[in-house]
Amino acid sequence: LSLVSASSLDPEVVKKIHEECFKISHLPKEGLDKIRTGNVDLSDEAVKNHIFCYTKKVGFVNDDGILNGDLIKEKLALQVKDQGKVERYAKVCNKPKT
Repeated sequence: LSLVSASSLDPEVVKKIHEECFKISHLPKEGLDKIRTGNVDLSDEAVKNHIFCYTKKVGFVNDDGILNGDLIKEKLALQVKDQGKVERYAKVCNKPKT
């Protein structure tokens, strides 16, 4: 939600964040639907870059790529019911290679 739905964010803000991240990550627009459903290759650089961009912009990751794991898992669990996927997604939120 959104990749990770920060429930306090307005849907228009979430949409704007994703649009900004698409420019950085080069993730195809349909890639976001795949992320939402869990049908995604987590080793794909565009996926990792998009997830990192989004989580940084919503405050789950700082500039150094250090994440607030508990907060990320809490917010992911609101959208992704499979706990295994929550754990996998949380691990992907590391700073991508530049």
